[in-house]
Amino acid sequence: SNGTWSAVTSQVDASPPGCFACHSPHSNGDFALRSVSPVTQLSPLSGVTNPIFDYGKGNQCVACHQPRSLSPQMPNTAPASTDTLRITNSRWYAHYGVQGLMLMGEGGYKFPGYTYTGNSPHAASTLLKQEGCIACHMAPSNAGSGIGGGHTMNVNYLNTSGNPTWNTNGCLVSGCHSSMASVDDYVSTSASLTGGMGAHKYVHQYLDTLKNLLVSNLLLHPTSGLVMGGNGTSTASSSNPKIFVGSQILKAGALYNYFFLEHDLGGGAHNSKYAIELLQSSIEEMKKP
Repeated sequence: SNGTWSAVTSQVDASPPGCFACHSPHSNGDFALRSVSPVTQLSPLSGVTNPIFDYGKGNQCVACHQPRSLSPQMPNTAPASTDTLRITNSRWYAHYGVQGLMLMGEGGYKFPGYTYTGNSPHAASTLLKQEGCIACHMAPSNAGSGIGGGHTMNVNYLNTSGNPTWNTNGCLVSGCHSSMASVDDYVSTSASLTGGMGAHKYVHQYLDTLKNLLVSNLLLHPTSGLVMGGNGTSTASSSNPKIFVGSQILKAGALYNYFFLEHDLGGGAHNSKYAIELLQSSIEEMKKP
């Protein structure tokens, strides 16, 4: 109103997606989803076929929430002593839309010599294969319109008293969980991996452990949270590349997994077993000399 405009990037609270992000009533004549066709996603790993996401109505979500191309791609085989990985971009990650890959159990870097046991039940859930993301993110909420659930897509929200609250109505439907008060404290089928700690809490706690290991090994910049450059003081660029040779490429795998897990934002909720084993193996690798 005063004639002064701020750059879009300076706005803390950006506008949420509007109706037309998911619906096209002018073209379709109704409020059906724009598309529920399976979505081919770009694999961030070299030599891995681009995975196809096919989770019913959730395909509409993943049409936007998907990774971008990664260069160089993370090698998907055990590195030879002569192999080199040269990172010239401080934002060396598969962008922020990795939720579909995580749900499927795709896209993470698996270290040679470490045993991975598969996915949580979410990956093959009959309900999620039909409803996809909306089963949880758009579940009816006890909070009332505009706070949690429904078209807010909030699973976690502040209730009318200003306290953090979980909308677990989507979790408690027939064929899924029989009881759940808090996503954070829920001890999933991954209990043997977490020592009985809630999977969501475990992933967030040990992501901090992995982050600290990456920072102390000069792979992650301590303040910007971006890829550290080769000079050890600033972030990676074409003039300041981070170069991994031979077995050190495995450390790059831990860096890659950190971004993959962090940008998923689910704290293991999307695919707990897959997320936890990626996290544990990455920490184990970073603790090696």
